[in-house]
Amino acid sequence: MQFSYQRFGQEPFSLTFHPQYLKEYNGRWFVFGGADREPFKAYNVPLDRIVREISEVDDVEYIPAPKGFYQEFFKNIIGVTHEKEAKVEDVIIRTKNDYQHGLLLTKPLHHSQKETLSFGEHEDGDYGEVRLTIEPNRELQGRILLYGENLEVISPMSLREQIKDILKRQLELYSDNK
Repeated sequence: MQFSYQRFGQEPFSLTFHPQYLKEYNGRWFVFGGADREPFKAYNVPLDRIVREISEVDDVEYIPAPKGFYQEFFKNIIGVTHEKEAKVEDVIIRTKNDYQHGLLLTKPLHHSQKETLSFGEHEDGDYGEVRLTIEPNRELQGRILLYGENLEVISPMSLREQIKDILKRQLELYSDNK
């Protein structure tokens, strides 16, 4: 198929596309597939960014995804984004109250999530911990921030610093010194 695609804040461009996988995340639909642009495999197109009529291309042979490709592609992420140079690592998240700990256990952030420390009284305070084996991305950051002061990233330090930087910038928005 061929259509015009427009990234936010950019000019539309024509894309010859081989649709292979449809995924909904956070109320938005995405189609993944091969494209005549890089990266060829798993090109991500939010459906709401298709800006002109879709047409069928007869003189191009359809390229299917290899068997199991998308199961592997989404296995270690939340949402739809692979960040450049990100790698799978253990993420330790500390819960700050019993209710939020229970909520996180009954509604896990990711299928790899495991409770590593039950919520309770510990030498340095009351908390619980979970571990995710995941590739940190912006969707993980958003899910963590959604819980507000009830979650704390313990490791990796790079993710902890990213969350801290986001919170600093957010706090500046509410500063009375504007």
